[in-house]
Amino acid sequence: MTASSTVSGESTYSAVRTPAARGNLPRAIVGLITAIATLAGALVFARRLLGSDLQNFLIWWLTLSGVGLCAWPISMRLFSTDYQAAWLLAKPLGLALGSFSTWFMAYIRIIPLSALNFGLILLLIFLLPLFTPKGRHTLFRLKELNLSKTAGLIFVEALFLFCLLAMAFSRGLRPHIADLEKYMDYGFMLSILRSDSLPAKDIWLAGHSINYYYFGQFVFAQLTRLSGITPRVTYNLSLAAVFAYGFTSVYSIFRLLLTLPRRSRRSLRTPVALDDVNAYRRERATAAGQTAGSAQTTAAGQTAGSAQTAAAGQSAKPGRRSTAPATLTEVLTPDPRLNCVTRSLPLGKAVWVTLISLFGAAFLNFAGNSQAWFFAADFGWGKQLLERWIARGYLTRPDPWFYSDSTRFIGYFPDNADKTISEFPMYSYLVADLHAHLINMIFVLLMIAVLIMLCYRGTAVFLARREAARISRPPQPRTVPEETTGVRKFFARLSALLLPNADAPLPGTDLLRSPLFWLISVLFSIFMSGNFWDFAIYMAVITLLLFALNWQIFNRAGHPFNRNKGEVVWSFLLLVCQLLAVIVPFMIINHPAVLVVVLIAIWFLNQLIINRVTDPMILTGLEVTHVFTLAHILTLPFNTGFEPIAKSIARTVTSSPFWQLFVMWGPTTIVALSAFVIVVALIFRQKRQRRALSAELAALPTAENMRPRTKIWRTVQLRLRLDEAHLSTAKLVCLVFFVAALGLILLPEIVYVVDIYSGDYKRANTMFKFTYQAFILLGIAAVAALELLIRTVYDSIRWRSERRRNQKLAFAGVPTLSEESERKSLRSLRRPLIARTWGGIVALILTLALAVFFIIPPCLYPTKAIPQAMGNYKIENYEGLDGVRQLATRRSYSLPGSPEGGLAADLAAIEWFNAEIEGQPIILEAWGESYTDYCRISAYTGLPTVLGWQTHEWLWRTSRATPNAWASVVCPLQQEIRAFYEATDPDTALSQLRGWNVKYLIVGALERNQFPDLDEDLLRSLGEIVFEAGDLYVLEIPAAEADSTK
Repeated sequence: MTASSTVSGESTYSAVRTPAARGNLPRAIVGLITAIATLAGALVFARRLLGSDLQNFLIWWLTLSGVGLCAWPISMRLFSTDYQAAWLLAKPLGLALGSFSTWFMAYIRIIPLSALNFGLILLLIFLLPLFTPKGRHTLFRLKELNLSKTAGLIFVEALFLFCLLAMAFSRGLRPHIADLEKYMDYGFMLSILRSDSLPAKDIWLAGHSINYYYFGQFVFAQLTRLSGITPRVTYNLSLAAVFAYGFTSVYSIFRLLLTLPRRSRRSLRTPVALDDVNAYRRERATAAGQTAGSAQTTAAGQTAGSAQTAAAGQSAKPGRRSTAPATLTEVLTPDPRLNCVTRSLPLGKAVWVTLISLFGAAFLNFAGNSQAWFFAADFGWGKQLLERWIARGYLTRPDPWFYSDSTRFIGYFPDNADKTISEFPMYSYLVADLHAHLINMIFVLLMIAVLIMLCYRGTAVFLARREAARISRPPQPRTVPEETTGVRKFFARLSALLLPNADAPLPGTDLLRSPLFWLISVLFSIFMSGNFWDFAIYMAVITLLLFALNWQIFNRAGHPFNRNKGEVVWSFLLLVCQLLAVIVPFMIINHPAVLVVVLIAIWFLNQLIINRVTDPMILTGLEVTHVFTLAHILTLPFNTGFEPIAKSIARTVTSSPFWQLFVMWGPTTIVALSAFVIVVALIFRQKRQRRALSAELAALPTAENMRPRTKIWRTVQLRLRLDEAHLSTAKLVCLVFFVAALGLILLPEIVYVVDIYSGDYKRANTMFKFTYQAFILLGIAAVAALELLIRTVYDSIRWRSERRRNQKLAFAGVPTLSEESERKSLRSLRRPLIARTWGGIVALILTLALAVFFIIPPCLYPTKAIPQAMGNYKIENYEGLDGVRQLATRRSYSLPGSPEGGLAADLAAIEWFNAEIEGQPIILEAWGESYTDYCRISAYTGLPTVLGWQTHEWLWRTSRATPNAWASVVCPLQQEIRAFYEATDPDTALSQLRGWNVKYLIVGALERNQFPDLDEDLLRSLGEIVFEAGDLYVLEIPAAEADSTK
């Protein structure tokens, strides 16, 4: 290392690494060619698989990629630690921001719904970073896209394309929009597409808007508008998009967890005297034989010290040191080795991260619970254990396994009065309902990625600023100028009372400036509009996560908040009060606008409290209140016209047997628990290490028997080791996710949410929604645990084998240091904090073997379920992506004795309505049971009927205003519609139609089956037949004549 390079501020580390960087060029070119070939292969494969649907597929792919491209600048700013994750997460991010902005402005009637407006909003999202300095800096980072990063982006885009293609082909094997919830989901999409404003009309209760969480259907209706593809095709393409979003989002989450830097530049803010720094620089220059450079180095160090002194606001005064303290970052910048101490990984970092991320994405999207391992496997310990239970008489032999049995297990085997549902993403992909919980999974995974970045960057920004201001100079009291009079004097005195420190930030300014908190609030608002269960679940998760994060931040900063147990108890009680202050008004206040006003007042009160008290628990309460309030403000337009579905909490009467919980969740929980034990042991070990390291670090500046060089580099060692003695972001997040997942699994065993489902199914919906998210969180924790175990074993073995060599490279006592020895010594600071003996390593290896042993059972589910649900994956079995066409050949199970093609006439009527009728005139068809073929016209056209699926409307209309919607809404309409179809007086029948504002009356096979006593001649006399096919006809009802007296 030459002195000239040191004086100029350029690190010779980069110069030394230049040949290696040049050596990586052929590897980058090979990677780029491979990525391009992969993308081209995916397109060729798509042409072979999809046939005539290729054009629609490519348009859909380009539409999704275009939406992601518009949000890429923002995504690069939010997920700056990994280019691949930023590119993939830009897709759901653009979908969330673009759709929610359109949703919000359409609700407040600023813009109509159209493809043009949606495209303009996406364009504004793309241009938004240009209006902020940090955003422009992010755009300038595009210059960093070298061959290697470009190859990585092409690879992940090919991965997204493969996922989209795989699910599109799977849907083409069975594209039918029929059974389960498909009628409802498709009908919601068509109702939104037929309207240019919000709220959308309810297709099954004419004259009312949809009283359900339909933001997910709105998202794909907007994509349908933007792409210009017919909705009968985009329904299946939307399911393909959900799978592609889900797979690549989980891939990105694991990339973030594995590639987050261990520390940032701020982690090296350790004071070092400039006298030691200058002496060290002179010594290194002299050792290199650069006498002239030594003087330049000294001058440069003095000049830098003067600048730092001025910047820190410190001046030379009597009684103060002549040299101002610097920091390691200021002294050693721009040497990247101190800011990024990389850890050694098996197979190399890039390959290892990619493989673990792919495995994690595959596990969460393909695996199920472990029920199939016991009941469907032909081999293994699960099958053997089941046979023993049967032989001992504990269980009876089950029926042949079906892929839905894994979701209907507790209460079904053995059969009892406590039937529950436990679904997971793979089952949702197989049943192919474009329902709220499945679509919202896109934004749930985006939320998880945002929470990871929130943990990495920290949340106590404004507290750190205030503490820094307090340390640099005493707080200046806020005073009221004498010339202030009147109202201004009153508010000035109030401000001086509430904010005594003139340097304190205004309430909420830091949180309101945080893009992560804004995005979290937007996502929570989407949850409230798309799947309210996720709002409640992840509000609890983020509370737990922020609590753990703030506790660690304050602990790392050396704050004495936890030294007095009495203060900790009082802070915890205050946190409980803060949470109750937002929960109680939310539960008792019915009017959304009044609730928002109350939440704003509580939010402001919390801001005032945090300006007087510095505490991690109170900070957690403030942040949760901030997110909760902002989410309700953003959701106010939707909530104003929405009647919340009435729910209350009840104590669970019958809990699940332990053996059934073990069959479903045991293996995955054991995998995550293995790492949980290690992390807990690590926490206690790190606590002892921090005490010892802090004491040594505090005594180091006063050590006089150390040379300046040794003192500085010993400070580096201690500071890095002290930073290592805290849980990393990945461990903290996974620990919280594991605890949250266990809570979601066990909570339905204690309480459940009361809704319209009662009797044997009273807690089915609660367990369904809770365990769905528990599967996601537990899956992330389990895969992260497996990776942690493998890496810990690898690190421990490697540390033992290199221990003696690394000891020889210690800095203390070495007269001169070469560049290579510095690099190796810094790398050697990465030490395993557990298993430093061979006995511990053996125990770790056994734990890893146990984790691998238990990770296999959940992976069996797709091998058994996919053949049952999708049949043979052969190109000749591909039917296309049109989900409506099958009505012409399908047998209707709602019609006794119906042959194949029994709904062909209904399909003809649907085609006529979609081709000829604009807007949303009201129709009348037979109401019927949910999950049947009744209400097929309204579902396939988006036209509202007087009454549709009865159970669904019963659920949607049950609210505080109508607690018994069955008796007050559903039953009266059922009786009126039956009375109309079986009427004997044409005038009465016609007056009923006009009372409902019916424009078209449908009479077909389903109506005749539902109302066997209908009078065909009377019904035909009520209007003109405008369409007829087979035994179905459509009557247009004439409008009422105007009163002549008017």
